[in-house]
Amino acid sequence: MILTIFAGIIMVLVLFYWFFWGSQPKGHGLVESKRSTSTRRGKKVVYLVMDSLMAETIVEGRGRGELPAFSYLIEHGYYHPQMISSFPTMSVTIDSTLLTGTYPDQHGVPGLIWYSQREGRFINYGTGPLELIMMGVGRVVADALYQLNHSHLRKEVSTLHEDLSALGMSTGSMNGMLYRGKESHHLYLSHGLARWTGLARWTKVKAPSFFTYGGLCLPTKSDGIKGGPFHQFGFTDDYIERALTDMIQAKNLPDFLLAYLPDMDRPIHNKGLTAALTEAKKVDARLGRILDAFSSWEEALEQVTWVISGDSGQTNICSRAEKSVISLSEQLGDYCLLEPGKRNKQGAEVALCSNQRMAYVYILDERISLEGLAKRLRIDVRMDLIAWREEGWITVIGTDLETRLRYRRGEEWTDSYQQKWDLHGREEVLDLTLDQDSRCLYYGDFPDGLKRLQAALTSHAGRYLIVNAKPGFEFATTYSPLHTRGGAHGSLHKQDSFFPLIVAGTDERPSTDRLVDMKEYLLRLLKQK
Repeated sequence: MILTIFAGIIMVLVLFYWFFWGSQPKGHGLVESKRSTSTRRGKKVVYLVMDSLMAETIVEGRGRGELPAFSYLIEHGYYHPQMISSFPTMSVTIDSTLLTGTYPDQHGVPGLIWYSQREGRFINYGTGPLELIMMGVGRVVADALYQLNHSHLRKEVSTLHEDLSALGMSTGSMNGMLYRGKESHHLYLSHGLARWTGLARWTKVKAPSFFTYGGLCLPTKSDGIKGGPFHQFGFTDDYIERALTDMIQAKNLPDFLLAYLPDMDRPIHNKGLTAALTEAKKVDARLGRILDAFSSWEEALEQVTWVISGDSGQTNICSRAEKSVISLSEQLGDYCLLEPGKRNKQGAEVALCSNQRMAYVYILDERISLEGLAKRLRIDVRMDLIAWREEGWITVIGTDLETRLRYRRGEEWTDSYQQKWDLHGREEVLDLTLDQDSRCLYYGDFPDGLKRLQAALTSHAGRYLIVNAKPGFEFATTYSPLHTRGGAHGSLHKQDSFFPLIVAGTDERPSTDRLVDMKEYLLRLLKQK
């Protein structure tokens, strides 16, 4: 997802490189990473997030004997094939959940594109080139590079980097969109890019002690590491491999390092799941070379606790665009829709934000009812869920059956994460199983669906619906990127929600199978002596 997000931004950076970049101010060179003053004696923890790594791919590759590095870590550690992501299953929301240990109702980043009632505008972190242009390239780049971490991610919740820094530990973030920490760094912008975004040429950011952010902040000086326009400005697996290998050989790993390997994502978006194994073999080879930086793979496990994971699943999209694309702009074309890049000053009635296989539908005119608009949309059987929040209750309706469920936090039913709920209506809407004797409920196609849906519906101010597509379909507005014949994600469905987790080098295990609980697990690992 990260490489897909940055595709449009990188396009802009390439143009600015040629016309405005020039050389960095004399004497500065590449931004220097700050050296750790940590005296912690415990094992280092390295967390590698491999964009769109999926369990089915690991099973197939291991069965063929084509993933030796993954196989070694699994055989010498812990493997869980069905960890549950955040919702929407889009990178910025997922990364925010990983770093804060909260869902979007607390961390405040509800999707890759959303509408801010407070600012009266769309917020887009880079959905695709056309939408990026319509939203205003400078505004999108500024939101992605700076506002995401310093304004939109709520200050009331602390990140893992901030918590570890408060404990006297050193941390690092390599090419993650979410990076907020305690240390001061600068992103280097060209003269043109600075003027276009309204940011300073040397934009001060708060990040971990070791921090890389593509070509805008490349502290590693290895001759083999390139960050120019022909190398995705450093947002590549190759950069992560080379930089991490150098750090290992120099014995300069921070106590905790979080690194993002983005290269798997784009081929799967373009070609679908048939491309997954080919890309997994490439990332497995990189992982093997990283482990080779130690004297042996056994030593790699003795010195470091390795956490390897995907971030979400992907779903194949039908090959015919006219069938696979649910055009919200066409379905609601008789409403006055807020145009991309415009502020709501002209009486717009509805705003649309498509996050691939889920979408937010905002009602800007108080005269339009949430349920009325939901009934208008439910005729499209390519959707499986439409949900909204009203008067303290969440209502979920299906599209192919006359089914409805209302729920809220309560005392009547307890799920497998010890969350308690009151339910009224048809539990099959969210594929729930209710045990009348124990008063426990169990999830099916929508894992942790009650909490994840509630969190998205309470993540930001406004009156809005959430619409969720069935497998094989995706939402689009006029300028949204499409993934016909490729893969997409974003939805609440288990196909988009499950991702694999590998842990090696420790006997400690995560307490649950949810991404939202990984922060607690990582803190537990790092507090060990």
